[in-house]
Amino acid sequence: MICLSGLIYLPPRLIMLIALVMIFGHDATDRVHNTGGTLGVIWDVLHVEGPLVFPHHTVVFLYPLIPWVGVMAAGYCFGEVIVKEQKQRNAWMYGIGIAAIFLFVLLRSVNGYGDPDPWHRQSTVWRTFLDFLSDRKYPPSLL
Repeated sequence: MICLSGLIYLPPRLIMLIALVMIFGHDATDRVHNTGGTLGVIWDVLHVEGPLVFPHHTVVFLYPLIPWVGVMAAGYCFGEVIVKEQKQRNAWMYGIGIAAIFLFVLLRSVNGYGDPDPWHRQSTVWRTFLDFLSDRKYPPSLL
């Protein structure tokens, strides 16, 4: 929320662009790991949930900032859709929903980006379908 309080002074289209870059791009940095020092701590706060252990305390970060600030910023921009006239609003919502489902199926089917746990063919079609749908929320992923 603190990060979003600074973003609201930008034009809504720029906020949405920043949000989409954060949401769609954060998985590209999954292979970057903490190398120690101050930059490593900053990286963990931005991208990884979990404990940061200091000499005399431990701080647990449950929500990495990069993906979740992006989601909050996109939600803020979604307010622009909510205030539209009903017919326009519905068209936008259906379009966003259909695009999101299509993108999920496309990205999940190629198993190459978005979720750290790829799906696998199972013993039955039904189990394969359920494995396909079974992606993880934590760590945050595009899917």
